[in-house]
Amino acid sequence: MEKDYDGCEIVDDCIAVIKQYKEQLSFFHSSAPIFYLYNFITDRYIIISHSLDVLLGYSSNFIMNSGIHEYASYLKREDLNAYNTRVFPENFRILTSVIKSNPKEYVFTTNYRLKSKMGETLTFMEKYMYIRCTPEGFPLISLGFAYDISDIKSDSKMVHTVKHVNPNTGLSNENFILKNYYFLNEKDGLLTKRELEILKWTCEGLAAKEIAEKLFISMNTIHNHKKNMREKTNCKNTVELLNYAIKNNYF
Repeated sequence: MEKDYDGCEIVDDCIAVIKQYKEQLSFFHSSAPIFYLYNFITDRYIIISHSLDVLLGYSSNFIMNSGIHEYASYLKREDLNAYNTRVFPENFRILTSVIKSNPKEYVFTTNYRLKSKMGETLTFMEKYMYIRCTPEGFPLISLGFAYDISDIKSDSKMVHTVKHVNPNTGLSNENFILKNYYFLNEKDGLLTKRELEILKWTCEGLAAKEIAEKLFISMNTIHNHKKNMREKTNCKNTVELLNYAIKNNYF
């Protein structure tokens, strides 16, 4: 027969579990995301959580008083340059032309590398929304979370996405409004000899199966090469990839 719990017993049981797993639970404190509200008019954070102190070793109060430029100074130079010249301009274009009617229904995602106070290079993924904009789409206030993803990502590739979120369910649409890849190490963004070979035959009208037979490799390998080429060129599909090759005089 199951035991009936009143409110006090449930609380006592929860406390007992917390005490039992105290060391394990400390992990969640050390990996909690950084939460912030940012005011574009004053160029200052309205709120920034103390998890920044834990994750990066910098004072959240100091950054609150110093503004976003202080936080940006911790980013690796290539990452900051990509954000300033590619990510934010794209965000601004989308805000002012595509989604200015209701920006709160869109989630933006960007990853970047930065140095902790201890000198360690960490990779963060930031999810954010522009919760208040002017009627023209100019951002006024953003809300976001930044997560340490160093355990699962250490390369320099920056991924920048924009997705619509259903305001009733909070779930995002499967389709991306934007999904761009920025290769901060220039060599990583170049098409390899094998990729160029596959692209050339694709331009000549050969199907993936025919190319696989010519190269004695699997269809899956062909598809992976094409996926990598689309990422490197920010093309959504094979048609865009072929147009890109023609436009840039690859052959």
